[in-house]
Amino acid sequence: MARRSYLFLFLISLVLAILTALVIAKEMKAWKHANTGEKQIQVVTVVQTVPAHQVINANDVTLKGVAASAVGPGALRQLSNVVGMYAATTWVPGQQVLAGMVTSKTSSQSFPLQIPQGKRAFTVPDTAVVGVDHLVSPGDHVDVLVSYKNKTGQSQVKTLLQDIVVLYADTGPVTGGSVATASSGSAKKAGQNASQSQANQVDTLTLAVTPQQANELDYAIANGQIHLSLRNPKDTGKSAVTAVNPSNFH
Repeated sequence: MARRSYLFLFLISLVLAILTALVIAKEMKAWKHANTGEKQIQVVTVVQTVPAHQVINANDVTLKGVAASAVGPGALRQLSNVVGMYAATTWVPGQQVLAGMVTSKTSSQSFPLQIPQGKRAFTVPDTAVVGVDHLVSPGDHVDVLVSYKNKTGQSQVKTLLQDIVVLYADTGPVTGGSVATASSGSAKKAGQNASQSQANQVDTLTLAVTPQQANELDYAIANGQIHLSLRNPKDTGKSAVTAVNPSNFH
């Protein structure tokens, strides 16, 4: 019984000795660091986990003094440069906030935030944007038409989707040729004005659609050809449109 008591006391003493050694080592390290004269720099540091693409709140970050030699490249030093912005990647506590970790709402890195709730971003091929070309911009509304062979083998065109919002328009310069530009309700050739010679044309469009609409679009692209028609954004009504085929095309 006495041997067990001595063994227990020995173990307790050993644990206390280890803890004491750790505390002394930590204090010595802090004392050594404080007496090296190395400059301390206030940098923005993560307090709690922030998922990618989420807005950064004031309680997510703080200013913390860090030795100059330990400051990461591009570390931000002002909370105003971080709070209200968006996390480009997932942040973890204790991490220094570097410039590349922060993005604005309009940045392509935060594009998922611009997709409305319940919608998906669906990019249509360049062959579909011929109908609207350089006239379309993000925020515009379009209808989606599809041309295909019906069950009888006849060519048919129908309006597949209506009042679809454009999320993104990938544009490129037009080189050579002529470009139609809207003017007083009519189109004029770009060659009439030298400043129009470098007008932009749309290569692809990204639309905001529901998951079901995304399926329909994908099927239409795989089995036919789609085209877009630009509409007035104030015209949000849905029209009953009859499909056109050789039997009713006059």
